[in-house]
Amino acid sequence: MDLYPASSVDVSTAFTLPVLKHFHLMKVDAHLSMENYASILQRLTNDLFPAETLDRKRELAWIWQQWNHLTNLNVIIGINLPSDWKTKGPLYQYYRYLVGDGNFVCNHLQQRAGTSGGSICLGDGASYLTESQTYQKHITSAKEATEPPTCYEHRAVSDKNKAKPGYDLTGLVAIACGRHGCFAPGGCVDMQKGERQKNTDYAFCQACETTNAEALPAVLFAYNINCQYCVNFQSRISNGQYLSFPAALPIHFLIGMFHVHGHKEECLPRFAPTFFPGTGMTSGEILESLWSQLNGAANITRTMTIRNRAEMLDACMADINWRKLQGMVSFLIRQRKWALEESDAANKRFKSYNNSTPPEKRMEWTAQIDTANEKHLANPHDPSAMDVLNPSTEAVESQLTVQIRLMREEKVKSTLLGMAGWLSLGIAIQEQQLQVRSLVEIFHKVPTLSQELELEKKRESLLTRLNDFYSRAAGLFPSIRFDCIRGQGPQVHDVCTCEADCNCSVAEGACSRDDDEQAEHATVLLPSSFAALPEGWDGLADREEFLRVAQANEALEAVHSDIGNKSYLYRANCSLATGKRERTRGYNAINGVERSMRINAQRYKIARWALHRLAKVDKYPQFQVLSSADTRAVTAIYDSNMPGLRTDDLSWIWKMNVQKDTEAHSRLEEIHWVNWIRSFNIRQRWEEELTILTLEME
Repeated sequence: MDLYPASSVDVSTAFTLPVLKHFHLMKVDAHLSMENYASILQRLTNDLFPAETLDRKRELAWIWQQWNHLTNLNVIIGINLPSDWKTKGPLYQYYRYLVGDGNFVCNHLQQRAGTSGGSICLGDGASYLTESQTYQKHITSAKEATEPPTCYEHRAVSDKNKAKPGYDLTGLVAIACGRHGCFAPGGCVDMQKGERQKNTDYAFCQACETTNAEALPAVLFAYNINCQYCVNFQSRISNGQYLSFPAALPIHFLIGMFHVHGHKEECLPRFAPTFFPGTGMTSGEILESLWSQLNGAANITRTMTIRNRAEMLDACMADINWRKLQGMVSFLIRQRKWALEESDAANKRFKSYNNSTPPEKRMEWTAQIDTANEKHLANPHDPSAMDVLNPSTEAVESQLTVQIRLMREEKVKSTLLGMAGWLSLGIAIQEQQLQVRSLVEIFHKVPTLSQELELEKKRESLLTRLNDFYSRAAGLFPSIRFDCIRGQGPQVHDVCTCEADCNCSVAEGACSRDDDEQAEHATVLLPSSFAALPEGWDGLADREEFLRVAQANEALEAVHSDIGNKSYLYRANCSLATGKRERTRGYNAINGVERSMRINAQRYKIARWALHRLAKVDKYPQFQVLSSADTRAVTAIYDSNMPGLRTDDLSWIWKMNVQKDTEAHSRLEEIHWVNWIRSFNIRQRWEEELTILTLEME
């Protein structure tokens, strides 16, 4: 029988090799602690009196360290490319595609002095976590510069210098293969605070070195905040005493498809893999799936010594890579079959767009794409050449901007002074009424006393604004008796925003009006309230038109945001989208988003109703009728593997750019351009995916 002794001198304890293999698998796959496994061995040895069995936890821990070190010594890193690869096929199939991300779950609790017990790490830097001493020198010497934000204030940027009380390590930054999700040797580092650039710099440089990226045509690096990270990358590398990156090696920065939609509009063509030649159909988000496997070990590594933690994480990452290798053949077969189907579908969709495009536009758009790609490839650190792929029409004004402009015009012309503020107040009251009606819906069963008090306070505030509105109206229009005239309020139906099962108690097509005497149902008399305008109100109708257009645009933008939030909540828990919702935090979060969406949908419908009453709606063909189907979550976000997804057609609200001008011909051309460019790039990426898969299968 094969035995591994617990000591090389005076051997009294030994473990069989099958037991060590089994313990290793239990640690890296089931994340079982050494104490629990030793307890299992005791019970298997003496089921009736396990306490009578000798406790060999300490010896088992020592032996596993040695066993893990010996198994890692078999790892050999080499190049599996043909000798003529530089002249064989397109060079993009040989790009080194790496993905970086931070993990704040695999953190480490700060230990009391003297509790490390003199533990050692047998393979420091020999596996996936980088060598600790050189890395610590880099962290000490490198300066973390404060840079002006280039995009939104992302949490990874704003919290990068924030320490976590009670923890000496707040998590990990890891680099992995972007195509197959194998951790890069030496490409995993500890974070001492937030996700700082100097952590990622070191991990990325080490990963490029250990994966022999220097010998390849280029490196693709996908990272959640690359729009900020790439700005001073070269200067950080040149100033870093312990950083090394090949000067002649081109590097192209990407942002994964899950995160890029949380960035500014210009980040999409600049950094999305969809728009970069040579990426294939990889999303750049594969580390998210690896974290879900590694996070299971966090509970036991959190209280280990730092050296034992490093060995445990190395073993888990080696096991993940080994399982990836075991499933590689079946994965490539499935992927190629899927790629053939999707490539054919992408070709058909592109042909349908292309055949409906005039030949001169095809040539113009193709030339724009080629020029943008050439400039981007020639200067990877300046992706602004890709901005030509963004919609080019200019943004419309917000409600506040329109109000300010109208008020300034009133002062210059000394006419209709105060009208813009009065109209804006009326529109604001209508939107506040929606908020109060939503609160009534929430409390509609048996409200508590605190809920009743909250509702009455809201109604009191609304009534105060209504009194102010009509007081100002009496001063602006002394000849009109507002208490004697009757106008019509917005006649719009509520929208059910639920997915599979309706939880909002809203029947589409029916107006919910529990008590017409309450302030939330009072009619706000504006120009759109009258079929025939009162005398002298013609100028007011034009002003209301401008404000209503801004209101419609802002409401649609809010609906966009709500749909996005709902889609990502479904991604976190897909069962919320497909079945009965349990009363969990996820359930409450979804309901909150849907309530917000119903209010914003009502805002849009009121704006469109007002434009219709003003006989202006035909001027704005982009403002179509909004239905429940238009508020559905984006399936591509929460279930990206759903069959037939790429043939699904999005709602009209996604085919228009809300913040754009209102000329119909330019809008229609822009919509066609956006769809054409997207289908063009998707077709190319699928062709690249097939080429790369064919090489990987050889």
